[in-house]
Amino acid sequence: MATAAAAHKWLLVNVQEAGALRSLTLNRDVWAHDAVRALLDGHFALWQRSHQSTDASAYVAYYPASRLPHVAVVDPRTGERLAVWGERPDEVVDRGGLLPALTAFAADHVCEGGALGPAHWADKAPEVSTRRGGGGGRRRPTRRRRRPRKRPAPPPRPRRRRS
Repeated sequence: MATAAAAHKWLLVNVQEAGALRSLTLNRDVWAHDAVRALLDGHFALWQRSHQSTDASAYVAYYPASRLPHVAVVDPRTGERLAVWGERPDEVVDRGGLLPALTAFAADHVCEGGALGPAHWADKAPEVSTRRGGGGGRRRPTRRRRRPRKRPAPPPRPRRRRS
């Protein structure tokens, strides 16, 4: 995830079952396609693992994957899984479905200049407030400081009698 965050790219996760026809087809028809490669180079960092690897086991423990091959987009800063493909029994992960979905995701989410997030966030400049002037931005309401409570004096201790 650190590599994807440093490159300002979304983490594209692919957990596969080695030797399974659907996984082999995904490698041959989707990941090797020129248009998909160009899209990956510009917006995504591909993290591909076999379901038997320890990395994939840790991923599946955190993000449930009911079917293989599993394809998902994860935010590399927060670890939130933003999109997933191939989870429904009737859904086939192929180039015809995945390429338009990844293209739409890349169009709707920016990853330029370190600002990973929905595209509509890029248009809004964050409001910054400083206490040293400079104006602009929104200021927080100040809180009144509470005075420390005075504790009542403890009752006097009885004196010990000496015998």
